[in-house]
Amino acid sequence: MGSSHPYIGYLHEVHHGQPAMVLDLMEEFRALISDNVVLAVLHKHEIQPDDFNESLGAYRLKDTAKKTFLQAFERKMNDEFKHPVFEYRCTYRRAIELQARLLGRHLQEGIPYKALALR
Repeated sequence: MGSSHPYIGYLHEVHHGQPAMVLDLMEEFRALISDNVVLAVLHKHEIQPDDFNESLGAYRLKDTAKKTFLQAFERKMNDEFKHPVFEYRCTYRRAIELQARLLGRHLQEGIPYKALALR
């Protein structure tokens, strides 16, 4: 099989200009990284209700709160854990790369793919 194409996915429908494979891979990291960061900044009160601007029913983070959130996101991306497949410590940033490579091998060579799941 030829090289994998990021606009062809297995969970998301292919829409013009949408990198479906990237969106698919993102799903396994949503709870591990994104949801975790959101809950952490709220739990630690790093972001408060007055850190949002409201306009026409939409709420957006103020610039200072965006900076706070991005700092929390960077901390999470640099957190280390033991990768369940490779059995060595890596950061979430490195894990995304590893999972992308595993997914590519699955799509190109049929090697079984296992989504990243941590206890």
